Amino acid sequence: MITTEWLYPSHPLWDDLCRVRETALAELSLTAEFLCAADEESAHLLVLDGKTPVACGKISFGGELVYVAVLAEHRGKGFGDFAARLLLRRAFDSGNSWQYAYVPMSVQNFYERLGFALHADGEEGYVLLTREGDISSGCRI
Repeated sequence: MITTEWLYPSHPLWDDLCRVRETALAELSLTAEFLCAADEESAHLLVLDGKTPVACGKISFGGELVYVAVLAEHRGKGFGDFAARLLLRRAFDSGNSWQYAYVPMSVQNFYERLGFALHADGEEGYVLLTREGDISSGCRI
């Protein structure tokens, strides 16, 4: 059974979220420290398959989808799509109908499947993607 937890640093599963994030994002050479920074302006999500943590993500209430990370052995099963949609819905429910992501070009297609469109090319292989509106349908899980 797929379950989710909205986490904060003192939550018992926080270390699991950090492990998933650091493992999954290492191959993209992203610095996990700035991605993990806990603040009152963001929400952190952990996705579990049974009791196994498989994916996580962070969204700022300003509408930035900071990251979505899925462990390699669980990719292609819809966990990233599921996490991203929950995170985007959280931002929308917080009053932000416009969302954006500044991501490596290597994951641009993933975001485009979520309704993001290219807004601008960034530096060193990154792109700025934007989307508007609710994301209430289309989840693959």
